[in-house]
Amino acid sequence: MARRIIERLSEPFPLSAATAYVSASVGIADAERLHDAIREADTAMYHAKSLGASRYAFFDESLRARATSAIETATALRGAIRRGELEVYYQPIVATKSRKTVVYEALVRWNWQGRVRTPNEFIPIAESTNLIEEIGEWVLRTAISDLVTLRANGQDVTMSVNVSPMQLRDDSLPGIVQRVLDTFGVAGADLALEITESVLIDDVGAAKTVLDRLAAMGVLIVLDDFGIGYSSLNRLRKMPIALLKIDKSFVHEIGVSDSDVQLIRAITAMASALSVTTVAEGVETEEQAAIIEQLDCRFAQGYLYGRPAPIAHWLLESAQQR
Repeated sequence: MARRIIERLSEPFPLSAATAYVSASVGIADAERLHDAIREADTAMYHAKSLGASRYAFFDESLRARATSAIETATALRGAIRRGELEVYYQPIVATKSRKTVVYEALVRWNWQGRVRTPNEFIPIAESTNLIEEIGEWVLRTAISDLVTLRANGQDVTMSVNVSPMQLRDDSLPGIVQRVLDTFGVAGADLALEITESVLIDDVGAAKTVLDRLAAMGVLIVLDDFGIGYSSLNRLRKMPIALLKIDKSFVHEIGVSDSDVQLIRAITAMASALSVTTVAEGVETEEQAAIIEQLDCRFAQGYLYGRPAPIAHWLLESAQQR
């Protein structure tokens, strides 16, 4: 039955202006109570969507365990800021020619159940439970506060903070950013906000409005993980993007695949034509660093230059260098 539903819905719908094509995702569950059946079928449907278009999935024990874990995580995450469980780590972004740190990227971590968890383990849950605004503002405030501390200790750097697509759908974001900057006496140009390519696809109109307001404040807009998404050059050209971060998957193939080197060269040339600066992500070896520099990529980030670490680590390293 699920297959027949998917097949019938995939047939074209002739409309007055054009022909429309749709796909369906089906979740199947067997439960005694209607409420349970609807909830479990909904969970199975989202699992089917994650597998690709026009798929169906059954609710089983593995999905039950996953759903239970997600509920437990969301419940614990609600009090994480109050309990002091969240921490911001920083990873340097360097100028390729001098190897000098010019920017720190703020990366949130969650200390929960005896383990430090990375964003991919809890940010999707924060986004699905409307906790991302609270966490995002806390990260921004902490990062700007730490920027002031880094500068007071002799580091001439700026700060980069990741922004969720959900935050960009809220037109209050520019006001929040301005209040944080004013609180710590930091200029807009000292802050970069990193977005993903999905922002340019999902709700380009709303995102552009918010990004334009942020850019008018002097805030730099960074497009993260460039090259693995589906955004068009036309959309990219219309957005106030100041920097492109070339995805690490291309950098990792340096020395292995000539085509990836050519892709990095093409991305760098395209960015230059759009007056956009490039940052190479995931640089781990001297060979990669040398080729990145030869390709006129001005900035780079990766384990070769430093792993994400708490602010205390970077303050100590700065003190040792003086």
